[in-house]
Amino acid sequence: MKKLIVLLFSFLCIAVSSNAYAEKFDARKDYNCDLVSNGVWTFEGFRASDGAYLSMIFGHAPIKEISKYGVEAHYLPDGDQEAHPFITRMADDMMASPATQGRKFDSVLTWTAPYSCGVEIKGFARIMGNIKGESTGKKVKASLLQGGKVLWSGDVAGGQGDTEFSAKASVKKDEKIRFQVACAGDTAGDVTVFNVVVDTDKN
Repeated sequence: MKKLIVLLFSFLCIAVSSNAYAEKFDARKDYNCDLVSNGVWTFEGFRASDGAYLSMIFGHAPIKEISKYGVEAHYLPDGDQEAHPFITRMADDMMASPATQGRKFDSVLTWTAPYSCGVEIKGFARIMGNIKGESTGKKVKASLLQGGKVLWSGDVAGGQGDTEFSAKASVKKDEKIRFQVACAGDTAGDVTVFNVVVDTDKN
């Protein structure tokens, strides 16, 4: 009987210890539109013309000369949505939209691994549509990327509710997982409500 109690106690200790090493990063709770949110989340624009990911902040300062993009953070105006990608929030909703005209930037929320670990990434995307809330016929292409590797990708169509996604991966410290929203044919009404949650196996 004593051996059984000891074994049960050891099992419970191991279980509690294992749970203690899990950490959750929830974009909807963490992201606050600053340059780096909760130490891990950043807003980037993907420039398809040269495959560059550029660090951005939305609505925090006057616009700088976009044709002179370099490696520093770049500031985008609150208006002129069609010419600039954005990620922002309204109440509890995260929203993203690619630039649909002119410079053609995809909108990207990037999670940077704070340490080497295994991760499980889950989330959803849903077309909000245009400013009137019209979503029928609208569509974006959403992707979950680890470097050049596609962990998940799919078309998100208006009027179809949430498109859910999930993937597992192993990451090294400072490696990036990107949730990317791109145009999918049309050039209007691409505002997408979404969330990304990253669960790690250590802290």
